[in-house]
Amino acid sequence: MYDNSRTNSYADKGHMYIKPTLSTDQYGEHGIFHGEITLDGTLPIDSCTNPKNLGCKRIGNYPKSIVNPTISAKIRTVHSFYFQYGRVHVRAKIPSGDWTWPSISLLPRFNKYGPWPASGEIRLMESRGNVILVDENGKDIGSNRITSALHFGPYFPYNGYENALIERVHRSGFDEKFHLYSVEWTPDNITFFLDDVPTKVITPPEGGFWELGGFDRSVPNPWENSDNQRMAPFDQKYFLALNVAVGGTGGHFPDTALNGPNKKRKPWVNANSQSSFLTFYNARREWYPTWADDKAALIIDYIEIYAI
Repeated sequence: MYDNSRTNSYADKGHMYIKPTLSTDQYGEHGIFHGEITLDGTLPIDSCTNPKNLGCKRIGNYPKSIVNPTISAKIRTVHSFYFQYGRVHVRAKIPSGDWTWPSISLLPRFNKYGPWPASGEIRLMESRGNVILVDENGKDIGSNRITSALHFGPYFPYNGYENALIERVHRSGFDEKFHLYSVEWTPDNITFFLDDVPTKVITPPEGGFWELGGFDRSVPNPWENSDNQRMAPFDQKYFLALNVAVGGTGGHFPDTALNGPNKKRKPWVNANSQSSFLTFYNARREWYPTWADDKAALIIDYIEIYAI
């Protein structure tokens, strides 16, 4: 749940912070158990940005379900700045807090080809805030691993991101110091950089991203009539978005993940979306101490965007 509050997004000593907090800090435990929270404010800046899924109203229905147990922020330039082709630099330090999910992306100003992922997404950085987190094969998927990717496909769940994905590992963890996350987006290709070093160049083949994704021919191609069939859907204006999510049941945190030195299972199950808020909240004594001070914040040093 995102909110326009200086508790969750603020500037301090030349840095911008995006920081998750407990919902009980604002609404109390009775509020998230039995209350009703309307996310649509009276000013345009406070308007609800996504009426899908749970919508713009959250209702506590304890013990079946509760209101989202955490609040965070998502900063978007959707109404103020958007562009087509260019170079983007974001110098940032990711969170160091269990179950936090930082992301830096470019998203379409208008969904020219349809809802996500048909109109594309350029994800400069995505990670997890858990300092020690491994998957079922023992692979480290915590804060010392980041991914960059392009998301594209005719409709969900069709998504060709695995053919445009790069992972990078840093032994000391990306939460230990600032790193520079960059992308160069041209009419011919898209290149990701980490600390000014190119990590992956995605140049679509003759058949464009449709061919790169290897999609089933029985599925309609939303990009076949585009002006730039090779680069579509990445041939339209995009805006910048930065956020810190928490948890989720979409699989970013797999059920088989083991957390911490004691290798504990995560405190919710992805299949139980209705009850996941409550089980996660009930386990707060395990994960909330890792959010001490500003550790759970995505800290932005600077953002630069250049035309090319």
